[in-house]
Amino acid sequence: MQKVWLTWGVLINGGILVKKFWSAVIAILISFSGITAAEADPLPEMPSFATPVVSDPLDIKVGNLLHVNANQGSWPNGVQFTYQWLRDGAEISGATTATHVVNNDDLGHHLSARVTGSLDGYESKTLTSARTQAIAMPEVAIVGQFLVGKTVTTNIATPQPGVTYSYLWFMQDFGPIYSVNARTFKIPESSAGKYLVVKVTATESGRTVGESFSAGEFVGGGKTIAVNFTPRIRTVVLGLYTEGSVQVVISGNLNGASCVSTWYGYGSPQVNDPTTYNISPRDVGKTIKVKVECAQSGHKGTTKTLTSAKIRPIMIQNGDVTVSGTFAPGATLTAVPGDWAQGASFAYQWYRDGKKITGAKSVTYNLPATAVGHNYSVKVTGSKLGYESYTDESPRTLVQLIN
Repeated sequence: MQKVWLTWGVLINGGILVKKFWSAVIAILISFSGITAAEADPLPEMPSFATPVVSDPLDIKVGNLLHVNANQGSWPNGVQFTYQWLRDGAEISGATTATHVVNNDDLGHHLSARVTGSLDGYESKTLTSARTQAIAMPEVAIVGQFLVGKTVTTNIATPQPGVTYSYLWFMQDFGPIYSVNARTFKIPESSAGKYLVVKVTATESGRTVGESFSAGEFVGGGKTIAVNFTPRIRTVVLGLYTEGSVQVVISGNLNGASCVSTWYGYGSPQVNDPTTYNISPRDVGKTIKVKVECAQSGHKGTTKTLTSAKIRPIMIQNGDVTVSGTFAPGATLTAVPGDWAQGASFAYQWYRDGKKITGAKSVTYNLPATAVGHNYSVKVTGSKLGYESYTDESPRTLVQLIN
């Protein structure tokens, strides 16, 4: 039997072991009867490492650039890395750098990256990142005018060579579905008032590799559908300088139609809530117009225009209406209007328990013998040319017998 000593695979003269490095491999080749055997000390493992991470693992699409981070801070200093990208766990030919551009072959598959760290004196260590989600189709959108009779087009964000795309057009409520397999689509009348969607399916070499849906786009411009409605206009006055509103009341069988009101008061037209225009002091002395349009969703409808009376300032009153006199049978009560605008004229109406007393329309009222146990009040209406009238009521007071 002949023994030959080597260090790092180099013959040591005379078979004398020279230990130059503590981690050097010492091999003894034993040649005996034509059989050769080798013995070696194992290398130590890397003292620390971390699982590599693929950047942007969510919502990955064709054309994205992926990068694998080996988390180098967790490895020993001086470690060298090699890379291999994987598709569903199988090696991708030529994908051996730290980056990978997602392509059509990746559609519908999961990607991951295998990183191997090497350093003299250590066993190499190989780790694999988590898999990405399945590679998605590029984003799809419909472009054009979304009106009946117009032609719209499907836009694919990053179409890829070698991939065939098919199209399915339908309404967002899945009815009707149009058997049109084309990138363009002429919008029919049946789409009016609904949301148009296109589904794009990608195939490559006979295999479906992805699907994508556009956002729903509302379709207008449908034919005119008359709406039978009756608008009425009225002014609501709440305070000085008509701090109130003009309101339009819509009645009739709208049959699912919705109404929008465009108001024309002081300044530019404005679209308020469908029924109300808020008056400003600048509207005093002017009329308010309102154009009411009622239509079925996506269709042309019926339009009517109304004009209010001239907006007038409200009567000014300082203080409350009161009643002087004794609330007892046979006594005479007198209405005290309070402080109103100069030149105002007044009208009176007396009430018993909140109900009008027929003919009791003067400034005074004589309480009858039957008044005991009932509440009496008076309403005073102040009027003046060029102003809105205003009405105020005195407190209701109980009539009692006086001993």
